[in-house]
Amino acid sequence: MASFSPSEVALTGFGVVRKNPLAVLIWAVLVGAFQLGMAYLMVSQMGPYLAQLQGFKSTASAADGARVMQILGKLAPVYALMFVLMLPYHGVVTALMNRVVLRPKDSAFGFLRFGADEFRQIGLALFIFAVVCGAYIVFAIVAVVVVVIGGLLKGVLGDFGSGLVVFLGIAAEVIFAIVLTLRLSLASALTFDRQKVDLFGSWPLTKGHAWSILGAFFLASIISVVVMLIGYVAIFGVAMAVGGGDFMQMMFHPDMSSVALYFTPTRYVQLLLAAPLTAITYPIVATVAPAIYQALTKADF
Repeated sequence: MASFSPSEVALTGFGVVRKNPLAVLIWAVLVGAFQLGMAYLMVSQMGPYLAQLQGFKSTASAADGARVMQILGKLAPVYALMFVLMLPYHGVVTALMNRVVLRPKDSAFGFLRFGADEFRQIGLALFIFAVVCGAYIVFAIVAVVVVVIGGLLKGVLGDFGSGLVVFLGIAAEVIFAIVLTLRLSLASALTFDRQKVDLFGSWPLTKGHAWSILGAFFLASIISVVVMLIGYVAIFGVAMAVGGGDFMQMMFHPDMSSVALYFTPTRYVQLLLAAPLTAITYPIVATVAPAIYQALTKADF
């Protein structure tokens, strides 16, 4: 039975970054351009409405609540547009992370492509989105049933017993969701390698490896968070030197009423420095699944 070392695959991203510095620079440009474009779209189309939402207090009246719902209704089309724009970006980045591990010789243009591989990743993402929405509905119904059963048993089991029933029921749902995520975690790499959208083909591949997969993702996530924290400390230092008090205002109370007020010099510094940090940290987590897939299939890549 094929196996892998969680600690080794968790470090795959470091090797990718070390071996492909020019590619990382290209990724940083891609990330920066996308983040800047999405921020511009958000502020230019939703900024005034978001500024209004920031002005509402927790003690808002019923009239304010109606106004909030009205604003959210106006924001819905923009959120839908942002979701549509996210799909090609997701497809490109996900295929890129699979390619850098599974097809390391295809390194031209920083492993960037926009073709069949990317469209398959988009299709897989839509498939996963549909499954997640369906699972969310099922989980919500089950949660309501568990709470109702707990309430009905309150007279028999008492407060502690009924509360324990509800807790165990919700915990079982959470555990099931985690196991399902782990068992399907290789779907992207499998789809990339076999060149067909296949969500559930990951299930037999991951049989008997759930704990190892969880350990690999956990280690990679911890490493990514540490690197991100160190990077943002440096970014905060530079942004503070450039913007001073404007930096704190930008971080905690950004003025989203207009593009000119939102995109301050400090904001541009933050976006400029955050892009390469994302390009370095994202592969740490995103290359774990293709590395596990490569080890489990023992394919000759």
